[in-house]
Amino acid sequence: MGTNKQIRAFYNSVRAVGERDELFFEMVRAGDMTKRDLRALLARSPERYGRYAGYVEQLPE
Repeated sequence: MGTNKQIRAFYNSVRAVGERDELFFEMVRAGDMTKRDLRALLARSPERYGRYAGYVEQLPE
């Protein structure tokens, strides 16, 4: 079993991903995320935003 520090780091990482997902979907629901926006995010940081690549075609222009 990991140390308390490792466990804390793991859960902090999981929480950060969840917060990013929540913000992304809030922006999608509000109509604030466009294909162009998401493509720019994917180009700038594919390792961070690649998980949302499947949504490009579902977004408004």
